[in-house]
Amino acid sequence: MKNDKFLTYYQFEDQFDYLHSVATPPEDVPIELHDFFEFYYFLSGDMIFYIEGQAYTMNPGDILIINNDELHRATPRSDEAYERIVIHFNRPFLEGFSAGDYHIIDFLTKRKLGHANLIKADQIDTKPLFSILQRIEAAVNDNSLYTFTLVKTYFIQLLVEMSRLYVDGDTNIITPKHYDERTTSILKYINNNLDQKLSLKELEDLFFINKYYLCHVFKKNTGFTVFEYISNKRIMKAKQLLSRGVPVIEACYAVGFSDYSNFYKVFKRVTGIPPKQFAQQN
Repeated sequence: MKNDKFLTYYQFEDQFDYLHSVATPPEDVPIELHDFFEFYYFLSGDMIFYIEGQAYTMNPGDILIINNDELHRATPRSDEAYERIVIHFNRPFLEGFSAGDYHIIDFLTKRKLGHANLIKADQIDTKPLFSILQRIEAAVNDNSLYTFTLVKTYFIQLLVEMSRLYVDGDTNIITPKHYDERTTSILKYINNNLDQKLSLKELEDLFFINKYYLCHVFKKNTGFTVFEYISNKRIMKAKQLLSRGVPVIEACYAVGFSDYSNFYKVFKRVTGIPPKQFAQQN
C-alpha cells in the first residue's frame, strides 16, 4: 500500500519478514498470492478481510493466520488509519523445531481451506501474544549482534503459543463462522477441478443458479470475482508445480490452461514475472 508508513521492518533472507506499519488513509490491498505462511495482528482501523470465501471484520487485538494455499485480500470500510503487524515465514525458517508426530505449524497446515483463520480478541486474551510481538520488535530495533537469535527465539515461542490455542485449547475460542453453503460448494468444486474447463455456464448448470446471481453471491462472500479467483488459484498451483521442477508447459496444462500464450499472460500479470523466469529462480 503506497500510503504505508513502516514503523518497524526486518527481513531474514527469503525465509522471514516482520512488518509493523500504519496506512493513512488505507487503500484496498490487492489480491495476495505468496508462498509464505502469514501471521497477522490487527491493531487499528476499519477493515474487512476476505479469505477463501469468508469475510472477517477486524477489531483491535484480533489475529489472522493464513497458509500458503489461501487466497486473500483486504478492503477498508472507512478512512480510519489502518495499523497492523504482519509476519511472513516459510518452512525452511522452522527447520529443527518439529519432533516425531508434532510439527510446529500443524495448526496452520491441517486446517480446512478457509476455516478457523480468525481468533477474536473478545473471545480469548491475545495480549500475551502481542507481548511476544513487542519483544520481537524490540530485538529488531536494538539491531545488535543478537537480533537474529532473539527474533527467531521469540517467533518460535509465538508459534508454540498459537499451537496450544489450536491443538490443546477449547476449540470454541476459535470463532465459528456461518458459511454460505452455495459459495462453499462452488469454491470446493473450483479447487478440485482447476485442471478442467471452468466457465460460468458450467457452474450455472452444475449448481442450478443463474450465472449473474452466482457472480453476485460469489463476489459478496469471497471479495473476488469468479474469474479472479480461478485465475489466481491456477497460478498459485502452477507456482507450486514449477517449484517442484515440473516443466513449464506441463504445468500450464496441469492447471487448466488450453494454450501457453494465455498461461504466460496470466502468470506474468499475477506474479510480475514470466513462468520460465519463475521456474529458473526456484
